[in-house]
Amino acid sequence: MSNLPPATDWKKWGAPIAVAALLLWLLSARFELPAAPMDEGMLLVYPEQILKGKLPYRDFDSAYGPANPYVLAGAYAVFGHGIFVERAVGLGYRLLILAAIFALGRRWGSHVGAGCMLLAGLFLIPTNVVAYAWMGGVACMLWCLWAATSGGGGGRKFCAGMLAAAALLYRADLGPAVLLATGALLMWMPARDRKCFIAGATCGLLPLAALALAVGPVRLYENLFHFPVLHSGRKLPIGLDSGWMLWILGMHMASSVLAIVSGWLAARSDRTDIRARLLVALGLCALGCSHQAVQRFDPTHLFFACFLSIGILPLALLTAVERQRGPSSSLSRPMLAVASVLLAVAITSPAVISCMHQAVRFSMGTEEAAASFIRVNARAYPLRSSGDVQRTAACLEVVQWHAAPGERLFVGPRDLRQTNYNDTFIYHLLPELTPATYFLEMNPGSANRPSSQLASDVASADWLILNRFWDEPTLDRAARNASDAPCEVVRTQFTLVHDFSGFEVYRRTARVARN
Repeated sequence: MSNLPPATDWKKWGAPIAVAALLLWLLSARFELPAAPMDEGMLLVYPEQILKGKLPYRDFDSAYGPANPYVLAGAYAVFGHGIFVERAVGLGYRLLILAAIFALGRRWGSHVGAGCMLLAGLFLIPTNVVAYAWMGGVACMLWCLWAATSGGGGGRKFCAGMLAAAALLYRADLGPAVLLATGALLMWMPARDRKCFIAGATCGLLPLAALALAVGPVRLYENLFHFPVLHSGRKLPIGLDSGWMLWILGMHMASSVLAIVSGWLAARSDRTDIRARLLVALGLCALGCSHQAVQRFDPTHLFFACFLSIGILPLALLTAVERQRGPSSSLSRPMLAVASVLLAVAITSPAVISCMHQAVRFSMGTEEAAASFIRVNARAYPLRSSGDVQRTAACLEVVQWHAAPGERLFVGPRDLRQTNYNDTFIYHLLPELTPATYFLEMNPGSANRPSSQLASDVASADWLILNRFWDEPTLDRAARNASDAPCEVVRTQFTLVHDFSGFEVYRRTARVARN
């Protein structure tokens, strides 16, 4: 007898398996791409500080929740410290998101669930496989919605509450999405299930309460809300010349609203329809993520916001059609819904399709890798070009040759009034030196704020590595009014040792005199 599964199983699972395999293939090829000097560097440095006994917010600045660095610290403790372990975690986040979107969409049918997964993947692939906290938080949020609407007893609702809290531990600014989506579901939940959900959320937030006691509630508030939200210098306004990005933003908003309206009307018609409630929650969740795109209007942040809204658009379309024409078991409706959204994306945003085409070529090996790896102390980091590798390696060689283990290192921009950015990854490549500053990442409005400890941090260092490249784009409008004290410390207490095409290496003047 044949061991092959029945034909009905292939019809049911063939499309989801094919889509999942395609997306896994495309995402897996993103491991070799260049890394951002600060954004991905801090995903290596912060967990290492935690493994050394340091606490976020007390011992180093961070604008994100504690969950991601602690998850990464656990991964590094088990598998070793390196960028490929970090990216494996990032790949895991994206696979969890795609699996959740399929599991949620499957309630309308396996084929439409596969289509939703494909649409979401179109916008996830350009984000590469970096272990962004946003991805971990959204993964928790989506599985929370699945658990909250999948039946079961109070235990499952308790787990849903825990997952909602976990989303907030990853990114506090997921609060609007969490509150809107779970609030809609709680409104429809029986009282007992509602209590279980709230109990789970309360238990899930206990680690944050414990951390607040350890670092102080003021520090926690400043790091998670005051400086990144109220005084952030990283806002990029929406410009009329943004072209296709404006179309995608409009599509995101329209998709979110359509999901909410379609689900709400269906729920009014049938109060027992779990799918309708779920669609409302998904639409509210997507709408609650809109600030990601609006506050910093670049492709990456836009994709962070829109992959969910456009991914669930076929569900909203199917729900609206079913309400008008009644249910149908035909495959034509889900296929038409998915094809319509794909066509809309292709027409409004050829750049997204072009990115997908490039990802396919890269995965097939027909396009050369864009990264050049710098290797120091058995650690590697992918930079954009061989020129970047050469000048960085020359800079680090000088510090390694002269610095003693345990000496203090400060990494920043050359003009310390403009704390726009820095090369945080250098701390990762020189683990034998101690970071000399609370600001391992440089954020405008925070590191250069009035009464900042930046000047005293610089004064405590033995070595400085400053990069003139980050002085050019002035994102921080307040930089011209920022204190010159850190720059004065550099001028009076440090001596320039070497200059490598913009990378400047300084050593404490007293040491130079002694030597």
